[in-house]
Amino acid sequence: MLHGIVRVCAVFNEKYNNGDEGGYPLTESLQSESPLKKATMDMEKFFDRMRSHLKLQDRRHLEQLDLQDRRHQEQMRALTTLVEKSSAGSAATIGVNSTAIPNFSAFDSTTELWQDYLSRFSTFLKAHDVPETRKPQVFLTNQTATVYKLLANLAAQSSPSRRVNDLTMEEIEVFMTDQFDPNRFVVRERFKFLSEMKRRPSETIQELAARIRQDASTCDFPSITDPLDEALRTRFICSVSNEAVLKAQFKVKSDELKGCVVVCRSASLPKQS
Repeated sequence: MLHGIVRVCAVFNEKYNNGDEGGYPLTESLQSESPLKKATMDMEKFFDRMRSHLKLQDRRHLEQLDLQDRRHQEQMRALTTLVEKSSAGSAATIGVNSTAIPNFSAFDSTTELWQDYLSRFSTFLKAHDVPETRKPQVFLTNQTATVYKLLANLAAQSSPSRRVNDLTMEEIEVFMTDQFDPNRFVVRERFKFLSEMKRRPSETIQELAARIRQDASTCDFPSITDPLDEALRTRFICSVSNEAVLKAQFKVKSDELKGCVVVCRSASLPKQS
């Protein structure tokens, strides 16, 4: 910029010092003035115009910066509002449809009682704050194919017929209790307790005693009102080595099966020997 101004001054001095030859045409009023004074006045006018032009450019630049700043602030406010709405929606979705629920072991009737499993599963649901509407799906997805198929068949046979995925948790509990609650088949549990209870290899005395106490809990011994009849019935069932006879007795509730009834039912079955 400074170099340009110096160049302009040099040009003015050269023009005015040369007079009329190749210089700027001068009026009679200006011919009486020295060329240097005329050049100085023109330079002052030139600088005034330059200052005005620079001020105008600065003002326009500031206005443009201010406009860009306002647009940027508006965009940031709009973006912040959008993020807040998105976060609120995501939080609500996560609160209702959380997918961070870990797996739970499937029910195995050979290693655990149904009531014990149900108690553990209920604790699991509470610990992970599973909504009531999702409890049936969480239960079904953690079961073996055998249990799932069993519940599907029971649901289809119910009145009215249902799909297994439409079952409530209460309905699942009823179905599972009917199928796996040992207290409904006390005769079978007592037979298993008296005929199958043996000490396992490398099992300690304390472990055997604990297993006996656990298995005895499903036999409902405190409900026995006629010890003699119970002893006769149990001894007879344990002595019969016929699968058809045993299955027939195991389907009957304990309070409906007296000793004499067991003998009569067994005698009426084919190949009871």
